[in-house]
Amino acid sequence: MNFIIAYGKYIVIAMTRMYSRILDYKGRTGRQEFRWGFAYYLGIVISGEVYTVGADVAPLWLGLDFIYELFIYLTIGALMMSIIRRLHDADRSGWAVLVILVPFIGFFMLLFLLVLNSADGPNKFGPKPHHWKYYT
Repeated sequence: MNFIIAYGKYIVIAMTRMYSRILDYKGRTGRQEFRWGFAYYLGIVISGEVYTVGADVAPLWLGLDFIYELFIYLTIGALMMSIIRRLHDADRSGWAVLVILVPFIGFFMLLFLLVLNSADGPNKFGPKPHHWKYYT
């Protein structure tokens, strides 16, 4: 139970920071904040898809389809800004997100760029993000 409480708070912190900076592509986002924000996004998408697969609940879901789609698009926008800030944290340009357009290997190239270590100290995109202990 303590495991769920401890890691649940990180997802809430990452989610609130991700949505509060939905239109902000400047600055930096650390690996941990990006990882928990991405886990939140995957949880929302997977739970929504699992919910709609059941034949018994599909008619109930149709009325909420528009709200769910709007929420997914807002989350994708927030996640894209978070990806750009994560690239800034690794001292890369935000335009590097376009590497995903390269067929077959673009996804893996972007994944490699997202897991790079943070640049030590401040860089041209701003100061190093705070550690998670300051948010808890």
